[in-house]
Amino acid sequence: MAWAYVGTDAERRRATGVLAVLWAVAVARFALIVGFLAALVSLGGLMAYGLWIAKDSGGVMPGWWDWAVLIAAVAGLVVGAVVSLFVIPFRRWRFQQRVLDESGAKQIVGPAAAVVADLLEGLSIAAGCEVPRVLRCPSPALNAFAVGTEVDDAALVLTDGVLALPRRQLEAVLAYELGLIAGGEVRLTTWIVVLTTGSDLSWMRLGLRSWALRTSALQRDRVAVSFTRDPGALAEAFAAVAADPGVPEGFVVEDAPVWLEFPDGVGSELTRRFYDEIRDAMALDRRIAALDAATVEG
Repeated sequence: MAWAYVGTDAERRRATGVLAVLWAVAVARFALIVGFLAALVSLGGLMAYGLWIAKDSGGVMPGWWDWAVLIAAVAGLVVGAVVSLFVIPFRRWRFQQRVLDESGAKQIVGPAAAVVADLLEGLSIAAGCEVPRVLRCPSPALNAFAVGTEVDDAALVLTDGVLALPRRQLEAVLAYELGLIAGGEVRLTTWIVVLTTGSDLSWMRLGLRSWALRTSALQRDRVAVSFTRDPGALAEAFAAVAADPGVPEGFVVEDAPVWLEFPDGVGSELTRRFYDEIRDAMALDRRIAALDAATVEG
């Protein structure tokens, strides 16, 4: 099934543009790293072979030497680009598996499973997408996340704390996460995390992530409310999440963008500084105020 899209054409173009930039940067980064290593190995072999020949010809390097060096350098970059096209999808798969494993995501069982299935049946019709895989994170903290780059492999994870919320609030959280899946926001966020994860040039990587993640949180809330017609329920759910000091199992600041809320005080000072801008954009108190205003107007 193709991704549905909930949002404006301008937002869709922006998301596509952001992904194009990140893919170009990621491929270039891998190509340069792998290309440098491949070229280094090739040049080392050529140097040894050239010196061996020069020893028998009075110290004169063979005539093909200059061309061989150029070809080795170009070949290294080509190898780097080809390797990148295989490595990047593998990194996406590994990230998705890691974030699910670290959160301890498990199948929902018992009465909660029936409640979630009942709520999702109606919400998926409103969202125009298939019912995603829904799992539970065994943590009392109030949080949730969705991850995936294709509809068929998207996963929606709710903590035990969220599963224990009143039905209206639980439905609001499900609508919010489902809206991210239906609108392609989960695909965008997943790729952003994948393409900006690494140990090299950390300041540049975090700066690029900060730029890429500046999206409209209020628009996402409007999408969720369009499914439930109950802005008050989403405001109440956000208020409960904001008031909860808990940090979910397996939460790491590198993966914070896929979660509903960024818990304070997690990660290094450098990382938090780069995420301050994103955290401000995602600030639940401002969004609760907007939802409360919509409830009054309604």
